[in-house]
Amino acid sequence: MPTMMLTRPVVTGTQVAECLAGLGVRRGDALIVHCALSSVGRLEGGAEALIEAFLAAVGPEGTLMAPVMPDMFTPIDLLDSPSTLGRVAEALRLWPGALRSMHPTHSVAALGPSADRLVAGHEDCTPCGPGSPYEKLAQLGGWVLLFGVDQDRNTSLHTAEDVADMPYLREVQVGVLTPDGRGRKVRVPKFPQGHREFIGVDPLLRRAGLVRIGQVGNAVVRLMPARELLEWLGYSNIQVLCGDGTKGWPDRAPYQGIIITAAAPSVPEPLVEQIAPGGRLVAPIGSRDVQTLIVMERLVDGELRTTSHGECVFVPLIGEFGWQPDAPPSG
Repeated sequence: MPTMMLTRPVVTGTQVAECLAGLGVRRGDALIVHCALSSVGRLEGGAEALIEAFLAAVGPEGTLMAPVMPDMFTPIDLLDSPSTLGRVAEALRLWPGALRSMHPTHSVAALGPSADRLVAGHEDCTPCGPGSPYEKLAQLGGWVLLFGVDQDRNTSLHTAEDVADMPYLREVQVGVLTPDGRGRKVRVPKFPQGHREFIGVDPLLRRAGLVRIGQVGNAVVRLMPARELLEWLGYSNIQVLCGDGTKGWPDRAPYQGIIITAAAPSVPEPLVEQIAPGGRLVAPIGSRDVQTLIVMERLVDGELRTTSHGECVFVPLIGEFGWQPDAPPSG
């Protein structure tokens, strides 16, 4: 069988600028960029040419920004630690006239008339919450650009988590270099460790009309209005209940959709009772070692219909109607 090879088209900065203009970026706009240069193909001029294309799209009246997060596992120089987020982010950090915010873990580099406003005071904020450059960009009516990357790289989604005070945000301590070369520990509250399947948000955002899609070379380009994105996420729509997940949340039932992201020996009966007519439940059901992904639907007449969708492996669901903490492994 012949091997299919992905071609690497030659792309110019002009094509990039034209794509952004076609998606709606205008001179004077503020734009935060999350980018993978390797996804494009062969870009003449490399990372610097890509930044020049972004700057051409927003014009001298506009502002370009990118996350330039440093390596947290080495002492952080707030001014000079390189970005760990690729060649484009690092090129913007080093760009003449670019400003860097002084946050130890989630710093940004910004270039343009609004750069001062965006980076100011970041060291006094949580990484992505109110007062951070990510939240300020939304206030300015700016854009979020995913250039050859998916929603898992969309740092702005952490802003919604911060404002909702999600319980998995935690405090960390990182080492920062002082001007005299010594190190000190800095507390960082509400640190958004890792990602929470942000890729799954993409189809929802598309259906809501919040994602404009283009393509340059091999790179899929997604453009989203930052303010509308955060408004759609609806801080007031995010509620967290800490307790036994096998019991669901009967006070708010019934639900059109229930997703169980841990394995149970059977579908917890309280959750079955909370499925609304026409609603569905998705769960991995089986042993502790391997499960089958099932979809349980409650038909309009109240009857339940269950379909199987292949094997999977999840961590165990601990609770009264799931596994007990001291249950031995199966097998």
